[in-house]
Amino acid sequence: MFKALGITDINKLQEIIKATGPWAIVVFIAISTLVTIFLCFVPGISMTFIIVGVTLFGANWKTFLICAGSVFLSSLIMYLIGRFGSRKLINKIIGENEINRAEILVKEKGQIFFPVMMACGGFPDDALVCLAGIIRMNLAFFIPSVLIGRSVGIATIVFGISLIPFSEFKTVYDWLIFITIALFWIIVIIYVGNFINKKINDYKKKKEDKNTIDE
Repeated sequence: MFKALGITDINKLQEIIKATGPWAIVVFIAISTLVTIFLCFVPGISMTFIIVGVTLFGANWKTFLICAGSVFLSSLIMYLIGRFGSRKLINKIIGENEINRAEILVKEKGQIFFPVMMACGGFPDDALVCLAGIIRMNLAFFIPSVLIGRSVGIATIVFGISLIPFSEFKTVYDWLIFITIALFWIIVIIYVGNFINKKINDYKKKKEDKNTIDE
């Protein structure tokens, strides 16, 4: 898709957006929203555009709002696709395995945990918002869940990047230290995600056991 538009790398994409001058924000939101929808099956596509946004506009509240607006817009469109499109169409767009995984998550955890899954890494976000449309999740619940949940991840990237002194990385050793620390925190995030999953499962099991005893 990018190659068809003459965009061969992230730097080229940044140049194109910068060249639009005062329309840069609008162009960024439009491109990131459309690409996120069309390439929703590609892992980390939203994260890539958030990083591009930070590079273009800086690590600040303005960038956070721009990226949040783009992510929310793409999530809302994916929800509408799920709500008004056929299951066969959704399977082709997202992938049948991802949709099935998302469906199992919602059935096992329940809709009440949807905001938690939006905030935590490791869950198929795009498949989940599409599935929310398929099961006709109430918009009054869906909208704040996505706004709050996804804002957590966006804020982590936008404000987290500014804390990393890339300009001071002069040697391979500096990069090895950075990669090691990054891997450590990725492991921590995965562990926390699994811990939350376990707590959710334990909570549901206790609730089911209590209902069984009451009966």
